[in-house]
Amino acid sequence: MQCKKYIVILLDVGACSSPWHGIFTDRRRRTTTEFLTFSSGAGIDNDKWFLRLSFDHSLYSETWVAVQFNSVSKKVATRGYYSIYIVDNKKNEIFVGRRPEYFKGHHIHEIIHFLKRNSASEKEQFLINDTLTIRLQLTLFLDDITPLPADEIIELYPKADLPDNFKELYKTKEVDGDIVVQVKGKTIRVHQDVLNIRCPKLLNVLVSNQTKKDSLIVFDMDPKVFEKLLEFIYLDQVTDLDDHIVSLFGEADKYELKVLKRMCEKSLSEDFLTVENAQTIYDLAARFNSHELTGYIVMFLKFNVRETKGPKSLDDRRG
Repeated sequence: MQCKKYIVILLDVGACSSPWHGIFTDRRRRTTTEFLTFSSGAGIDNDKWFLRLSFDHSLYSETWVAVQFNSVSKKVATRGYYSIYIVDNKKNEIFVGRRPEYFKGHHIHEIIHFLKRNSASEKEQFLINDTLTIRLQLTLFLDDITPLPADEIIELYPKADLPDNFKELYKTKEVDGDIVVQVKGKTIRVHQDVLNIRCPKLLNVLVSNQTKKDSLIVFDMDPKVFEKLLEFIYLDQVTDLDDHIVSLFGEADKYELKVLKRMCEKSLSEDFLTVENAQTIYDLAARFNSHELTGYIVMFLKFNVRETKGPKSLDDRRG
């Protein structure tokens, strides 16, 4: 059982004493601003939390902003984590860092530094009308079995800029698709041009299986998995991804579909991973050359020494 709270902080940097404007002249090492105290609404004792920003004025520091977060009370005893995002000029949330914690005392936990002090591009990207926008996500666990996540997250790659007609082609592929594939007895059509743009490796495999007598291609894959693979190729998304997570993970690695592979990595780390199945998922990640997921699992286990029950099982999800 868990409780989530989202907080948006708008920091008027221009109105502050000097954090940005005096950054190149002020030789003080650091100033700290405590500007937000709030409740998560979880209904637990001592439910008050504070957020601080620290501005590093040292001329030798590469970065100049750090975020600090903790409970106001020394008596709070709960488990959870907080994530920090910074909002850019296109209103995208850029992940900064995450800290899993056992909140058992009044200690300052500082998230990683962010914003390079000498980067004009970052100033243009994140400082809009002298205002820095930070988003905090606080998640508290109201039980003792939910595992803490690792302090890094697996981020999705940006969606591809697909041609405008791909969505319509996906709807009509069974009518006008110029490649006919027989997948374990089921006939599925697909457009050669779409495969050539989005997954040429799959196209090469299909063409190599084409018989000389006719245009039919026999392909050895579960039809449901093949259809999900085509959904991603045409639309850059997969509905019910978790129902075929293991198979799609392997196919994404085999056919070099980097975005689909990352989607599977993220789902496995957030929706499936438990202490009990960590070794199984680690072996799976190693087999499919997923260095990000294996690294995440190692960090995950560092935060979770007790056995926990997970929300999902990988059983019966291979097809």
